[in-house]
Amino acid sequence: ALFLVPQSLFKLHPDDDRRIARVLAAAKGSRVVAFAGRHPKLTAAWRARLDRELDAGGVDAGRVVVLPQVDHDDYLRINLACDAMLDSVRWSGGNTSLDALACGLPIVTLPGRFMRGRQSAGMLALMGVEELVARDTDDYVRIAAAVADDGARRAGLAQRIRDARASIFDDS
Repeated sequence: ALFLVPQSLFKLHPDDDRRIARVLAAAKGSRVVAFAGRHPKLTAAWRARLDRELDAGGVDAGRVVVLPQVDHDDYLRINLACDAMLDSVRWSGGNTSLDALACGLPIVTLPGRFMRGRQSAGMLALMGVEELVARDTDDYVRIAAAVADDGARRAGLAQRIRDARASIFDDS
């Protein structure tokens, strides 16, 4: 499976790095696609931090691909090419989640303590796809691995998301 981690790198906390490493360890053969930040030093620092977590978890760092910034049309095409999105916790997706859902991309999320970390969970609840909302980190890893390992389940979730888009996009 191909997991998208589209958040700006400054929003990713070291706990997100550990979750990404754990998901990759649990979902054998899966990969992560992320985007370089606007500042090369920040991108390098995040990548070094993530690589330490991957190494500690016995995960090949080559399973994480960091793409350069792209325009919005190409960004949406990348969403369409991925199998699921891994949400960050302290600052969950707003526009990134809306873009993912518009593309029918399942989002695995763990609601954070504050509103800024609960946006994706709220969107998924409105769409009736709450099985993608984790209770804790172990549940997040379990959900992500299950989505990665079961293509039929992934396709069903994507269809349910596409069918429920009106609950997000057409609600005045």
